[in-house]
Amino acid sequence: MEAKVRKYQLWGCAAAAILSLAACSDENQPQQSESATINVPDFAKETFSIGKAELEQPCRVNSDMVCAVNLFIKCSINSQMAECQQSKERLPSFVFMQDESLERPTQVTYNITKLKPLSGGVVEVYTRSQCDGKWFGLCNGNIIYVMKPDGQSWAVQDVYATESAE
Repeated sequence: MEAKVRKYQLWGCAAAAILSLAACSDENQPQQSESATINVPDFAKETFSIGKAELEQPCRVNSDMVCAVNLFIKCSINSQMAECQQSKERLPSFVFMQDESLERPTQVTYNITKLKPLSGGVVEVYTRSQCDGKWFGLCNGNIIYVMKPDGQSWAVQDVYATESAE
């Protein structure tokens, strides 16, 4: 019986993710949700780009999940920024490593290719990314951000790369 309930919970998470992607939201209307929701409008059509010149600008994307990915990228470029230091609990600790050999990027461009809901409200955000650094191999190619709910927002729990798009 417990396995059946678990199965329905997973299907419920998947259905919620699909419905929230399909829903159109008015940018002038504030979102009134009690917990983090998956809101990545037209994610397949959008190209996101972050460079050193844009680091201090606030996230203007209508998606807490995309803003969390953008925060990770900003902090990958410069982890010493005040926004990064204030958000340490929302990012993997390796972002804050200081070593010249890391070859941090100065420009990152990415497209979201897929969202994959997992158990516990966790969501994998699949991206196709390009950058001008090496950064642990986590900014060129197929990069997956593991997102976890963080109150009414999202936090990047982990990041990894794959050889092929899934």
